[in-house]
Amino acid sequence: MFKPSFFAALAFLTFSGHVGAQTPAPEPQPVQTFEIAHPSHLELHFDSNWKLITPPNPEGYVRKILGTTAQGQLVVQDFHAKNQLPYTSPAILNSAEAALQWMFDSPPAQTSLTYYDEQGRKGRWSATQPESAVQEETYHPNGHVATRITKLTRNLIRTDKWYPDGQQSGTVTYSDDNENRPQFHSMRMWWPNGAPRFVIHTEGDAGGKASAIQAWSADGAPLQEQRQDLIDGALYALVDLDYTAAVALHVAFNQEASSKSKKAR
Repeated sequence: MFKPSFFAALAFLTFSGHVGAQTPAPEPQPVQTFEIAHPSHLELHFDSNWKLITPPNPEGYVRKILGTTAQGQLVVQDFHAKNQLPYTSPAILNSAEAALQWMFDSPPAQTSLTYYDEQGRKGRWSATQPESAVQEETYHPNGHVATRITKLTRNLIRTDKWYPDGQQSGTVTYSDDNENRPQFHSMRMWWPNGAPRFVIHTEGDAGGKASAIQAWSADGAPLQEQRQDLIDGALYALVDLDYTAAVALHVAFNQEASSKSKKAR
């Protein structure tokens, strides 16, 4: 069992107010189901590129028409053709024509959709309504939540990530209005042993150029590397957490460098 070193304990006492406490992995979002009023046993077959085919392809998918709800809504569910294990949770389609298309070409009418891997394990949960607070989740093979993307406000996004044992590995917030370049706000990351790894903030609540970066080794010792090396390490770690946030952080550091260059003139 890991025993924290003196540096780790000192880092926790010194920097916990800045890094903040880890948030344990939440319970996974529930799988949405529907009551079938009029069952059906029809099936459609697709290849691996979601092209409608006949006969079935073991490398493709099977869409089972489960039936309709009491309101007449069409309910379908997709399965892996090779083993008949679910690929998605049941979905309500907007029209009968949508049954002939890939799910993303005709977004389902319900509020969420769950995807499964070929072993039948839950792999991803996705909200289908833009106003949903939780937008997306991914899962570790053991079923624990791996990542969760949460919409805090209309443009403010937070991505959290956890290790397979449920300990938090990182959290990042940034603004993204899908029109301008995303703006970085803050990032906190932890090592698997719970020791702080990175903390970065920007000036002001609205995002902007980076104002502070701190980093520690896994035993809790502050890293004494050059600032650019710390930035490169943080960007590398952030790409695995949230690529859009990594782009925003890159922009923030560029703004910082540009500001320093102007002051030096």
